[in-house]
Amino acid sequence: MNLIYLLNSAEDFFEIENLKLNKKAKERFHLFFSKINFPMTLYIEQFYNDKDYSNIFYNFYSSKFQFPSKYTKRLIFFEGVIKKEDILNQDFNLEDRLIGIMVLRPIKNQIGKVLINPQKLKIDGFIRTTSLEIGCCGRKMCLESFPFSAQDSEFMSCAETTLWSILNYYGTRYPEYKTALPHEIVKISDENGYQRVLPSSGLNYMMSSLILKKFGFASKIYYRLIENKTEESEINFKRWFHYYVESGIPIMVGIKFEGENIGHAISCVGHGKIHVDLNRSYKIDNFEIYNSADFIHEYIYMDDNRIPFEISEFDKFNGYDKNTLIKYFIVPLYKRIYIDASEAEKVFLNVLKNKYLGISNLKEFGTKFAIRIFLTTSKNYKNGRFIGNGNENVKDLYINLSMPKFVWVCEITTIDLYKKGKALGEIVIDVTATIGDFNELFLIRYPKKFLFKHKNDNIMTMKKKLENIKKIPKEFDILKTNLREIKNV
Repeated sequence: MNLIYLLNSAEDFFEIENLKLNKKAKERFHLFFSKINFPMTLYIEQFYNDKDYSNIFYNFYSSKFQFPSKYTKRLIFFEGVIKKEDILNQDFNLEDRLIGIMVLRPIKNQIGKVLINPQKLKIDGFIRTTSLEIGCCGRKMCLESFPFSAQDSEFMSCAETTLWSILNYYGTRYPEYKTALPHEIVKISDENGYQRVLPSSGLNYMMSSLILKKFGFASKIYYRLIENKTEESEINFKRWFHYYVESGIPIMVGIKFEGENIGHAISCVGHGKIHVDLNRSYKIDNFEIYNSADFIHEYIYMDDNRIPFEISEFDKFNGYDKNTLIKYFIVPLYKRIYIDASEAEKVFLNVLKNKYLGISNLKEFGTKFAIRIFLTTSKNYKNGRFIGNGNENVKDLYINLSMPKFVWVCEITTIDLYKKGKALGEIVIDVTATIGDFNELFLIRYPKKFLFKHKNDNIMTMKKKLENIKKIPKEFDILKTNLREIKNV
């Protein structure tokens, strides 16, 4: 028999005897309820067959002498007061009231799969989500979220759980990838390792990267210099991390705890608010160039020890007694992306320094500028430029471009225009190009100037093209299609 409860406070939830929550689960729910507005309605499915837990059960727990139940409980949370007759009324818009679902497993780590709409949470930032179809109360509903689960600690540790989360995001969002069941991840580790994998003792970053490769990604590892670090290496590591987050790419993050050899793995799916500070810049002739990656200090993480969509500082993670820092991160890149974040940044800076194609084209707008670097699909790029420009001539220029599947983009703007979400110029490079002699260069735009590079163009032909172009507006909207803005604080 399924049950319905009206919750006016967190205490109402913890008084439900049927749930039988352990201490760790109660701590998680306290965190969750601190991010949600009351009242809300809770619908409990008593005997729910969760496919991910079933996969773990039949591949591991059923082999134990004393094994848990194969059934879970599914908790469905709705905004406000929902009555039984509302659920039965097909004309009642239940989907708009859906906060999310949580699966309770009959094992030590009770929290299983969690799908929460971040628009219902008290957070402020920019995130990446996907549309997930769920069957709920006899209806099909769509929920914008990012897959999340707590580790069960025996079959899947934090690393496997993070991989499951990322792979299910990609498998749901893009047809070229497939979702992953828990045993598929563990099987790859077993087939490529040198010792038993069950019970799980975790995965190192090399095995995690290999698993992503097996699922069709050209994974890229960024390992941090810790003992021999320099100011430059620290700045670069954080900037490269940010470029991928700004690109809307969920990345696997390895955390190091102070004084411990054992680490922790989580995923990053977005970033927090923008705080413009002018403490660090590049010097190009008389120009000062600020990097927008330095304006972001908080990121949005999916930590299986906590709750979904939690905001923490770059190196200082919530909920841990010891000091933390990011030791490495792994990026699941599309296999035809040959230029990575560090190489793209070098290309953009070289173009900005060029006396014909660079920042000198904006000298009438002052000496201080900001750049914003990100990777995006040609589909997202064209859509963003189409809706971000009122000029029909400019739209025509963009929509008729023949482009690779992905491009790196560097938007250029003044500090004041950046705060308004506007750009003055941009440099676009082809991610499949061979690096050197501006081979990577694909497109340049400045006020009244627009250049599309052809295969055999050199510096001088590009200079002429940039000088002889029809008038176009000086300002345009920055691209906003990689991440969704959430502002519920």
